[in-house]
Amino acid sequence: MEPKKLAHAISLIAWGYLFLYFNVTLGTMNIIPNWVGYLMMGKAIKELKGVSPAMGLLGPLCILLAALELWFWTLTLIGINSQHYLLQLLSLLLAVAALYFHFQLLTNLVEALGRAGETWRKELLNLRTVRTVLAAVMALPVLWKEHFAVTVILAIAGVLVGISISAVLFWIRNALFKSLCPAEEKE
Repeated sequence: MEPKKLAHAISLIAWGYLFLYFNVTLGTMNIIPNWVGYLMMGKAIKELKGVSPAMGLLGPLCILLAALELWFWTLTLIGINSQHYLLQLLSLLLAVAALYFHFQLLTNLVEALGRAGETWRKELLNLRTVRTVLAAVMALPVLWKEHFAVTVILAIAGVLVGISISAVLFWIRNALFKSLCPAEEKE
């Protein structure tokens, strides 16, 4: 795959992670919705299918995650309480599907970067593992409101990992763009 196309796909994934990890709300409306992040990742997955065939398998799951996030976003927007047990079950299924999706997405991306000869693969794998553990812990059926301090620590750690994933992906994207223009580096 051309470095320019790979850089574009990595940029979409990085922006997607920023949409997932930052929630800015006006009233009840999240103006940086998670479903937009999944749509960006879905576009990147389409672009990366040629580099990693396994990446293409994530496309339908990405669409499902975007649809579920849109559903929850709409329910929140219109003021429907998500405390109903069926919605909580759906939320748990979303968490499990997202856990698999992100683990596999970052694994496949590292594989694609390895084929392209890119560095920072180890850092991305470490961040993938930490993200997976944090997401699994937060998906446990624990009343997190009763454990406020632990919840805050886990939330801060999760946001830091999300920022780190995005930062590493943006760094890789910039390195790919610099490899296209080596003459500018000499000046």
